[in-house]
Amino acid sequence: MMNNAPYFNNRARRKHPEIPIDQIRRVVENPEFTEVQPDGRIRLWGEVTFVHNGRLKTMYARVVMLEDGVTLLNAFPDGSFTKKHRREAD
Repeated sequence: MMNNAPYFNNRARRKHPEIPIDQIRRVVENPEFTEVQPDGRIRLWGEVTFVHNGRLKTMYARVVMLEDGVTLLNAFPDGSFTKKHRREAD
């Protein structure tokens, strides 16, 4: 179960419509990496595939959930994911 926060529907989705909602849902259900922010919001990362400028593109997306773990706040392509998290793992 996943709810959308008003911010997601009114702002985030308009800013990043390229990621299909089924891909966002897949990241929420099976993230490759998870991090809890100091404010309790939950960051999830996972690989997504979407069409950008007429081309099929695969990259990581960051999905942000509210503290309740069921309300979607934001979702966007995160090109810095692999570099940032690989460095932390080393």
